[in-house]
Amino acid sequence: MNKTADCAFRRWRSRAWWALLAAGTLVACGSPAGTGTGTGVADSDVHSGDSNLGQDDATADVTTADDTGADVTAPEDAGAADGAAPTDSGNSDGGPADSGPADTGPEDVFEMDTMGPGCAVKCEYNQVCEAGKCEPLVLPCNGQCKDTDYCDQANGPPGICKPSGCALPFKWGPGTQKISEFLIAATSQGCDLNGDKKPDNMIGNLLKVYPDANVELMKSVKDGLFNMLLEAPNFDNNGGPFDIAVLVGDLDPSNLSCPPVSESDNCKWKVDDENYKPAATGTCPPQVLFTESTVKMGELIPGGKGQKFTITLPIVGGLKLTIRQATLQGYVVGESLWKSTTTGKVCGVITEQDLNTAIDVIPADAFQTIGLSKDQVKALLGVFLKPDVDTNKDGVPDALSTAMLFKSVPGQITGIQY
Repeated sequence: MNKTADCAFRRWRSRAWWALLAAGTLVACGSPAGTGTGTGVADSDVHSGDSNLGQDDATADVTTADDTGADVTAPEDAGAADGAAPTDSGNSDGGPADSGPADTGPEDVFEMDTMGPGCAVKCEYNQVCEAGKCEPLVLPCNGQCKDTDYCDQANGPPGICKPSGCALPFKWGPGTQKISEFLIAATSQGCDLNGDKKPDNMIGNLLKVYPDANVELMKSVKDGLFNMLLEAPNFDNNGGPFDIAVLVGDLDPSNLSCPPVSESDNCKWKVDDENYKPAATGTCPPQVLFTESTVKMGELIPGGKGQKFTITLPIVGGLKLTIRQATLQGYVVGESLWKSTTTGKVCGVITEQDLNTAIDVIPADAFQTIGLSKDQVKALLGVFLKPDVDTNKDGVPDALSTAMLFKSVPGQITGIQY
């Protein structure tokens, strides 16, 4: 569980995306330029674990536009709604604001971490508001377990760290999906996170600060640098519940020339061992797992608790954002197997603390590529990104609503890469 991942995966997880992509220096591992160092950002891409907001882990999503309704499109997007969803096509092609039924249904209402009255003062990021008081947040095993241990809470929280006894999986179910489009959504294309039946997506304002963010994101997807897969071995298109694992990896060496976003090639992929977390026995569970999802009339409806995951956006030195309490939704194609996703959306929140941490870990010289200092970037983001969700019920917004859009094509997982 704690082995060193191979070159291709580490390249995606830890390099300074924006700087390297802009310079055109990201190349396949094993090529002469593949030994470059880059200005790395912290070592994580789609990592998960227990959220410090009391939730599990999460996923991401795609589309873009500013609040004027002028969508930002990736160059390869032809504007075709490649799947006839009855509402928003999910394409970044300048369509009308999202009005899909999943945006206002009861499953879309944001699940807060605590209940009860608000607190008289603003609670810190590591506190929750309970019975009118800011109380310390208790993480499983106080967050002290090693990567090779799991937290045994059989006798109640916080639990005891014990060595993992699980084994990594050796086979994966049919109908695996490879993310073929991944974008920051427009501010008008969020989810209803507070029950007011209006879309919430404050993070969409990032496009005002860095308009080319989605162009860089789509480039990284097409070039095989951003490889996210969805595995749903128990997929059910008739309303039955099933789980969706979110995994990351690289092309299987047997088909390195396979186009990463091909709809027909059914590329083979190897996923990283760090996609899985320790457990007592059995097969190690995925770090990011959306439980009890359902599909009705082609609509993917989220179920279970929101998830948490971390994704690196190609902005300056690589802006590593943690999306918490996320839900996965959209429109899918397939009867017995999941064949594609014509529109997909991941919604959740990014806390102020996580955003500031993401900026702080970027090397100061990385900001020179955009002609701004780190303090200037913080000030600029402070103008456009204002917290609009209260996650700990203290009466003060402390997180940014978030939405991303995605599409997917068929793929197959053939093994683990270490």
